[in-house]
Amino acid sequence: MVHEAARRLAARTGLPLVVDMRDPWSLVNRLPEDLASPVVYWMAGRFEPRAVREAMLVVTNTAAARRELQARYPPPPSVSRLS
Repeated sequence: MVHEAARRLAARTGLPLVVDMRDPWSLVNRLPEDLASPVVYWMAGRFEPRAVREAMLVVTNTAAARRELQARYPPPPSVSRLS
């Protein structure tokens, strides 16, 4: 989960954390067979909230994903919609 590495780097350097959530981990209902594991869902549940909470900006690619992340992680992060 690259967002966790970026979160740690931002914390150490003081640089802003910008998170690209085109595929929010928590919204994935089904994984490819080679990735399907309870560990993947555990990691998503552990790392996604931290990344979103500590991000200066969260980028989504759809309005639906933006709304879902805002509902899941109030207060809403600064979210931008890409076309």
